[in-house]
Amino acid sequence: MQGLDIHSLVTFVLFGFFMWITIFIIHIVIYRGNEENLKSYVFGKSLQFIVCLLYYLYPDRIDNSLIVITTPLLYIGCAIEIYMYYLYSGKETKRAKKQIIWLTAISILAFILSSQNVTIRVVVTSLYFVLLYSFLIYGYTLNQNSTQIQKTMGWIAVIFVVANAARGIFTLIQGVELPVFSDEVVQIYTGLVWAAVAICSPLIFLFVIKEKDNINLTELNATKSKFFRIIGHDLKGPIGQFIAFFDLIENNYDKLSDKELRKYLKAMKDSSERSYKLLENLLDWARSQTGAIRFKPSQLNIRELIEENTNLLHRQSEVKNIRINTSNIKDGTFTGDRNMVNTIIRNLVSNAIKFTHEGGEVTISNEFHEGNVTISVEDNGIGIRESDLPKLFKIDGGLNTEGTNNEQGTGLGLILCKEFIDQHHGEIKAISTAGLGSLFQFSIPLQAAS
Repeated sequence: MQGLDIHSLVTFVLFGFFMWITIFIIHIVIYRGNEENLKSYVFGKSLQFIVCLLYYLYPDRIDNSLIVITTPLLYIGCAIEIYMYYLYSGKETKRAKKQIIWLTAISILAFILSSQNVTIRVVVTSLYFVLLYSFLIYGYTLNQNSTQIQKTMGWIAVIFVVANAARGIFTLIQGVELPVFSDEVVQIYTGLVWAAVAICSPLIFLFVIKEKDNINLTELNATKSKFFRIIGHDLKGPIGQFIAFFDLIENNYDKLSDKELRKYLKAMKDSSERSYKLLENLLDWARSQTGAIRFKPSQLNIRELIEENTNLLHRQSEVKNIRINTSNIKDGTFTGDRNMVNTIIRNLVSNAIKFTHEGGEVTISNEFHEGNVTISVEDNGIGIRESDLPKLFKIDGGLNTEGTNNEQGTGLGLILCKEFIDQHHGEIKAISTAGLGSLFQFSIPLQAAS
């Protein structure tokens, strides 16, 4: 390709790396943010910068002794960059981190052991980048929750993977040993793609961080609004009712019959219980927001947990003559935080009772499958409209529905469930049809990681 060679591309990328690293350092110094991810990203890019600098300064030694030093540095620098990107995908990162470390270590070892065989080294490097950038494809391109800028980076990763795959396949089939600074067309095109990705990716990473900050700010504002709404209305209401009933009894004590007195006392008791339950969830939620709730895993028996919580909710179900069916519970144990799992089960079963008509049924069951335990709570109550399902586990969802006996709620319990399940690296989902009932399922690993 006349007028363009790999050495020119390296010069261009070198200048781009220097510019971006300078911008990132200025950003970190000026804003003084606790942006550890950004610092790690700069470190990864700095390793790539060192490799490009060595390519630029010693082009005649690249295909000999220097390549053994530069390639491992390039692998590590790119691995750090991709992992920093993956952290913002919303996917489980602990397993991905291990996979990236193992992939990088094995690739470095394979590259070093390939001795002087350039063909094998090219194939190893191409395969490494295909597998490494597949994490971005999985985390961004194939992720339904990705933002537009994340999907853009995901499709750039697809192009990069295709270019490296083509280079590796061409080298393997043709058996042509292409030096790093070869002017072959396949090498030039791969270099163009690599240069474009190297220059564009830092800018996209800044946008990804900015998007994450905006999302966090939106959630923070929603959390604050939710908190004040609960304090100002949902908690104030029951306490106000309690005071009103107390005043009524005090001012009319001599005029009230025993039947009326018991009626008002029962109403006061119900109001107190509702306030206590709300306050309990509110405090748990506040503690979870500040990180005050520590994850303390222990061995848990599934049947004991469910029996413990159904016993606590016996009176609530008895009032509405609702049968709690636990005949499908399978014996077994798993590792988890007892308090968190109890809170999850208690909230889901309490909600099922709340939204089930008198004489209805709530069924609790479980399954052990592929290293996870799945617990299901199903009712034949009023169900949930399809348009409301996406709002269930969001702090700003604004979903607040009365129970079949006009029981009040805030939606805070489900949000708390979601946060505790996330801490177990699990998932929760809701399936419902308005008028027919709801099914809530959550799955957590049998061996929960702290």
